[in-house]
Amino acid sequence: MKIVQKTVYEFNELSEFYKERARDAYRDMNLYHGWHELILDDAKKVASMLGIFINDINFSGFYSAGDGASFSGSYRYEKGGLKKVKEHAPLDTALHDVARALQQIQAVNFYQVQGDITKTGRYEHSGTMQLNAYRDDGKDFNDDDDL
Repeated sequence: MKIVQKTVYEFNELSEFYKERARDAYRDMNLYHGWHELILDDAKKVASMLGIFINDINFSGFYSAGDGASFSGSYRYEKGGLKKVKEHAPLDTALHDVARALQQIQAVNFYQVQGDITKTGRYEHSGTMQLNAYRDDGKDFNDDDDL
């Protein structure tokens, strides 16, 4: 048996030099640089359940007013979208509401609504996306049916 004696300091007892060395030693600990891949894959999967087919997702980073996420793609009716979303995310009532609203819009438009989703501007957030929606039969949306 061997006894080892070490002196341990609280962080606030360290000099600035050693505080920075301690930060450097732990800076990348448990950091997975591909964290976003799983989130983006799930977003694409859920979106497809709603009839939203994502071509490209962009995001920026979380420290200024222009940061967030945006995507480009297309939209068309997806049969059973509400049921699929409820099975995939049973507790996400906000997502259920989105699926329900899309279903209602489609119902009053005879399931003919389609759209192109494009990104505008140079920032990455929902305010930089535009949906150009139309009906298969070429008819305009009524005021009551507006997207």
